[in-house]
Amino acid sequence: MANLNNYPVLRGLNSKIMSNLKIVCVFGMNGNEVLLITKEDMVYAFGENRNGCLGLSTYNRIVEPTKVDILCNKGINKLSYGLSHVMALTSGGEVYSWGDNNYGQCCNGIKEKSTQSMKRQNSGYNCPKLIKD
Repeated sequence: MANLNNYPVLRGLNSKIMSNLKIVCVFGMNGNEVLLITKEDMVYAFGENRNGCLGLSTYNRIVEPTKVDILCNKGINKLSYGLSHVMALTSGGEVYSWGDNNYGQCCNGIKEKSTQSMKRQNSGYNCPKLIKD
């Protein structure tokens, strides 16, 4: 894992959290939004939260790491982000998406912002296949 001290947004995290991380995703226009996945498969988010891209059912800024319950214990092994949306891929091939979705970029069957993580459905939109068979 990269030197996490290179990211100012992570410098305030306590050592217990830092030593237990499996995946860290720092994103956003200024690197001020964070998703953390622990070795115990717990998912936490904090930061600016533009367009609800932290998946916490709010648009408010989140100062402390906050558990994203719907994503915990799902076996997430990849995270990907766009300008204002995020997608998570589980080891079982499920895809969750949230954030700005005005153009259907979350491929979840609706064309509106979503502040909560939603499992991707066969949406009918022209969404690329995300997983090879």
